[in-house]
Amino acid sequence: MRERNFVILFIIFFLMFGASTFGQYSKDTLTDQLSKSTGVEKLKILDQLFDVSISTNADTSLFYANLLNEQALKMGNEKFEAISYLDIGIYHFYQARFYEAENYVLKAIKLQNKNRDTLSLATSYNVLAGIYGESDRYVKSIETLFKALKIHESLNRFSGIISTCNNIGLLYSEMNDYDKSLEYYKKALYYANQNKTKYNKGNLYNNLGITYKDLKQYDSALYYYGKSITEYLLENSKMGLASCYLNIGNIYGFRLLNQDSAFYYLNCALELSKSLDITATTHIYRSLGRLYAKQKQYTKSIGILNNSLSGAKKSRDLNLQMELYFDLYKINKETDNLFEALENYEEYITIKDSIVNKETKTAIANLEAKFENEKNYIKIEELKTNQKADQRIKLLLMLGITFLILALTLSIYVFIQKRKRAGLEKELLRAEKEKLDEDLRYKSRQLTSQALQMMQKNKLLGELMKSLTSFSRQIPPESKQELNNLKRQLKRSIRAEEDWDLFKHYFEEVNRDFFPNLLSISTSLTPSEQKLSALIKLKFTIKETASLLNISPDSVKTARYNLRKKLGLQKGDNVYDFLNNL
Repeated sequence: MRERNFVILFIIFFLMFGASTFGQYSKDTLTDQLSKSTGVEKLKILDQLFDVSISTNADTSLFYANLLNEQALKMGNEKFEAISYLDIGIYHFYQARFYEAENYVLKAIKLQNKNRDTLSLATSYNVLAGIYGESDRYVKSIETLFKALKIHESLNRFSGIISTCNNIGLLYSEMNDYDKSLEYYKKALYYANQNKTKYNKGNLYNNLGITYKDLKQYDSALYYYGKSITEYLLENSKMGLASCYLNIGNIYGFRLLNQDSAFYYLNCALELSKSLDITATTHIYRSLGRLYAKQKQYTKSIGILNNSLSGAKKSRDLNLQMELYFDLYKINKETDNLFEALENYEEYITIKDSIVNKETKTAIANLEAKFENEKNYIKIEELKTNQKADQRIKLLLMLGITFLILALTLSIYVFIQKRKRAGLEKELLRAEKEKLDEDLRYKSRQLTSQALQMMQKNKLLGELMKSLTSFSRQIPPESKQELNNLKRQLKRSIRAEEDWDLFKHYFEEVNRDFFPNLLSISTSLTPSEQKLSALIKLKFTIKETASLLNISPDSVKTARYNLRKKLGLQKGDNVYDFLNNL
């Protein structure tokens, strides 16, 4: 249960508009009505069926959105054609295909602008802002929300103003601009109080509490959490109350070090969460487990954290599983349960790699989609240009203009079209270059990330080795063989070539000719010297290089000296400049 509700911004706006009948009818009821309906009524029901399906069965929701699009086009109803594009965009948003989602929502916006459908246009702007926000384009998201806010203010639509200001506050908070965040939360509260509405006040107070917590102003945070609890009680919102109690418990437990108050609020949150989904309970259990660990009640802490881990596995929350394994690793290391600590750490690394791989695939898919969108746009423009050329030539022939004038006109026109095509080809090349540059930046980030992970792994495994060495003095001789086996296993993990193979793979993708050029200078370079050359090119310090190669800094200095000799460098030659030019 995340503190901040900035996950899918546009969901708030479905609740806001109230004009939709989403939630009033079951799917079975709507399906039955669909078979009996015609005209605009049928289009409305198809949109409602999309609404009730999107969060439970995405493929079914896409079916209804496409059917809505087909029927709207057949009837020539541009209002519902725009709604169908918006629904398809929302479907792609749920699949994290942000650039495809953006493309469909922009189609909806184009039609809504054409037909001056201002209220629907505000909804589309809010959805588009959610797409930009979830794909980390915060500035564009805020700019889009301001367009929606302008519409709501022109219509004096208080619910729209409140929700839009709230989401602007969330975005500024994501950007760590807390002054702006507080400004828009308080603006939303002002309108809520002016309109004497209870709409969204619990969330607004909760978001203010979170922002003051981020500013480390804990008294103010607790004040607004208290106001939020009052509103959630009036709204009978168990989820909101559980979230507030968890936030207050975390402040008392991990900021103000008042453990009695922390346990009280966390237990209140836990009692409420039993009637909610498993996600709420798992986060509360984690906070309780960490709190028991601070009290050095390790057995109780491990039991509660394992409960949270079980829930995280059921809800398939990989990020929470990763955090819980790291919590368990730290506790087991603290209590000298080194075998369990090693197992927890291995699980932590496995899940972390899985998350990175998943995020990498999503990022690549979105980059490819963006590139395809740009390429398709350029092709469409080229087709339009060619189509216009054909139409103009036919028109000239039909008018029977003299051969001389026709030839001159055609020559001028062809020249213009060639320039347009050349410009379009240039744009296509630019788009391809941008994709290549983005790929190169991404691979460079992967390379640095891999190196940092190797450093972190070697550091943690080294700490475990020290702990084992210290621990070996306290155990009987008959157990030392098993301990020595474990130490050898850790040494093998530190020396593992798989990490270097992956590092070399990423490095060669960015620096394809580096190793062939290096070996052409000196064929006697050892694999270790090749690794050292790569690290020097990446500007790693002697200390960082020592950590990555698992040797002492003095050994790194000696290795650099031997490398200089093999490369034929003279005194005063800079080895980094030499390698960087390969």
